[in-house]
Amino acid sequence: MKKNLYLLACVAMLSLVCASCTSNDPDEPSATEQTIDPGTGSGSGSGSGTSTGTAVTYVDLGLPSGNKWNKTPEEGFYSYSDAVSTFGSKLPSKDDWQELLDECDVEYFVGYIEFVATNGNRLRIPGLGYIGAFSAGTGSEANCAIYWSSTYISEGSMSERNTAWTLHASTTGNNYICTLNNHDPSWECSVLLLQ
Repeated sequence: MKKNLYLLACVAMLSLVCASCTSNDPDEPSATEQTIDPGTGSGSGSGSGTSTGTAVTYVDLGLPSGNKWNKTPEEGFYSYSDAVSTFGSKLPSKDDWQELLDECDVEYFVGYIEFVATNGNRLRIPGLGYIGAFSAGTGSEANCAIYWSSTYISEGSMSERNTAWTLHASTTGNNYICTLNNHDPSWECSVLLLQ
């Protein structure tokens, strides 16, 4: 009797696993996305993943640079120096963010923006918030997205000197913006990586 119950339970679990193999989920990788195993760098493309140890999915927006963007931001917030030292060359530069603004349409939603490429692929940028000198907003109540670039500004006007470039998007009320801005490197902002 116990053996039959065990066998029945195994068959039921196997059925659930097989049923989950086919998905209509729009977040599942498509033919123009790559999933990479960070441990081996292998998968449906080349490169390595993030430090989290989970598979990473990249989206191909058909950009002139050939950049592919990670579909999921890194967990947590990082100061500029922590972001640069942790992620190195995978951290996009000011020019990488500018390419997204120049080559894609931006659609605004409550809590996130999407870059829509001419090839039809989309990159969602959630408004995770930030932790800054004067204010902070995090979690589901966050109304802006500030993502680090690797580009530091050592010279320039007083308001720019010793800051770093960021992608800054806001989806508050009727105020929809998406632009490059500079922020104090001690702020803790989000990180989205390149392949």
